[in-house]
Order: sequence, then C-alpha cells, then structure tokens
Amino acid sequence: MRMPCDLIQDLLPLYHDQVCSQTSRKAVEDHLQDCPACQQVLDAMGGDLLTPAETEEEKELRPLAEWWQKQKKKSHLNTIVYTLFLVIILGVGYYFATWYVEIPVSVENLEVSHIYELSDGRIAFNIFVEGDCGHYHWKHDGEGNVYLIPKRMFPARPDQGDPMGWNEPIDFYIPKYEGDTLLPETVTAELAYGTTAVYVGPVGKGILVWEKGDNVPRASEEWEEMIEGFYEDYGLEYRLAVTQE
Repeated sequence: MRMPCDLIQDLLPLYHDQVCSQTSRKAVEDHLQDCPACQQVLDAMGGDLLTPAETEEEKELRPLAEWWQKQKKKSHLNTIVYTLFLVIILGVGYYFATWYVEIPVSVENLEVSHIYELSDGRIAFNIFVEGDCGHYHWKHDGEGNVYLIPKRMFPARPDQGDPMGWNEPIDFYIPKYEGDTLLPETVTAELAYGTTAVYVGPVGKGILVWEKGDNVPRASEEWEEMIEGFYEDYGLEYRLAVTQE
C-alpha cells in the first residue's frame, strides 16, 4: 500500500537526520523510488545524507575503511620504492660482476727485458707482468718522457694463472726529425718527435727502457721474425723463447 506524500514528507526530516526507525526508513525509501515530488523535497533539505544502502554500522566503520585505504596506498608506494631500490642494487652488482675496473700495475710487479733495435728503427722489448694484465696505454708527461702504463682487471679475469701469457713484445718508434713517420702495421706506438726517454710503469716511478743516446743492440734475424709473427701464432714460440733464456 502506497503511503500518502503528506505522511512521507512529515518523516523526511527524521529520515534526513538519520533518527527514524528502520521501518520508517524503509517506508520512506520505498516511496522515494517512484515519487519525484518527495525526492525533490528531500533534496531541498540538503546535508550529507547516507546512501540508502548504508547502515549505521557501516557509517561507524567508514573512518576505519578510509584509514585502511590510505594504508594500502602507502604500502603500494613503499613497495614501488623498495622495488626500484632493489633493481638499482642488482644493476650495480651486475655491472661490477660483468665489467672490469682497470687498475695500474705497480713497478714491483713489472719486469722489462730483451731490449733490441729492429731493422726498421723500432725499439722492441719484452714486458712481463706478475699477475693479470688486461690493457696498457701510453702517456706523455709533457717533458719528453713517455710512460707505458700496464693495467690489470678488477675483479681478476677467469683466465688468470698462466705466467707465459703475460710476456708480450712491445715496440715503439721515435721519429728522427719533424715529419718523420713509420708506417708498418706491426708498430705498437709511434712516439712524438723530441721524446727523450721511455718508461714502463706509473708516471714518475716507471722502469727505464730507453733514453736518448742509448746504444741499443740490434735484434737477431730470428728474434725479429718471432716478434713480427707474435700475433700470428698467438706468440707461443716467442713466449717459450723468453721464458727459456
């Protein structure tokens, strides 16, 4: 049975303030479903009404639910931050596990021998590095001195362990005059005109290999052939010759 609008409108203030009984509430809500006039009266009252489906218990639990939602958002944000931090840590770890840092080798771990002049004017010598040597570079100090600086890998490479693998011929050519050039493909380094000394090791602490005015002995034909063929046969014959002398 449909209740009269006058009776419903008398209940609307109580419904609006949430102080009517559950029976009255249900009667009002059933009436409002198909009575635009009463709904308009209720809307005119304004205020923060509960939804028809929300109970008193749900109203009391609403602050707790809102707090829980905030905690979930905060937890998700923390998870994202921790995940990014873990990715960065793993990325840095992977970098150091797969890439190597080059560290200059100290003089105590270096040895220079077999210093000879080749037929084309280059000076060749053998360098022995105690421990792994992965790379070297030439450095000019600006005063006529040139340093060959061997560097080792950190962490050590898996192939470390064969001392014969650390014997290697190095050759260089010093121009005799401005514009003098030497073009053989096998030359390790062509140093600048005016170079007065060549060292192996850190700048200021290297082992002297050659200095201007040195009378460097000529290499035998056999020895020069071994140097020229060093990279063709992986240097086995040359390295055996160095270690057996």
